[in-house]
Amino acid sequence: MEQAAAAYTNQTGDTNISVMKFDVQLWEDDFGADWHPSEATHTKAADKLIANIKEVMEW
Repeated sequence: MEQAAAAYTNQTGDTNISVMKFDVQLWEDDFGADWHPSEATHTKAADKLIANIKEVMEW
């Protein structure tokens, strides 16, 4: 993802871009149907995304 973001910036000059990786789903957080993320995994992902947006936006 970092390489794709860097390539985009190099091609366009747009530096207003951010990359964030989500954590790997944990066995102890369980799984939904057909290995989909559980509610616990979604909650962790949402919390991480919110924190990242606040940091990027300087809120």
